[in-house]
Amino acid sequence: MLEQPDRFRMAKTFIKAQGLSADTVAELVSDALVQGLLASTQELQPGEKQIFRPSDGQESLIQLIRLCEDSNIVGLKLMEYLHNVPLRNLNSVVELLIVAHSCFSLTCNMEGIVRVLQAARHLSHTYLAPGEHYSLL
Repeated sequence: MLEQPDRFRMAKTFIKAQGLSADTVAELVSDALVQGLLASTQELQPGEKQIFRPSDGQESLIQLIRLCEDSNIVGLKLMEYLHNVPLRNLNSVVELLIVAHSCFSLTCNMEGIVRVLQAARHLSHTYLAPGEHYSLL
């Protein structure tokens, strides 16, 4: 497997060479992030490759998000995914909110951060506290 810096450098080169739009890149990055977050709690299917693993660390996450020229678009796409993640997988929902917060924090997008915090408050009041999922709070 390629070292992380080479992997991201090659991805940036590919994005520029193909002339991919920020929206297209954001869709690809958000899909990889969601797949990685969900796969961390499930087993991968044979032949399925995981682009992002939460265990890769914060630096790898930031590099992946920065593949898109506007990390806000990645954050918005992640927030759209919230409705598709099953509530039985609360850990992934919490991780998704944390990653979306990171996307908005990269550009100091206060409106995006507020959306994440509102969703987190709703999640904590509606599901986490009543279900006594204190480790996720």
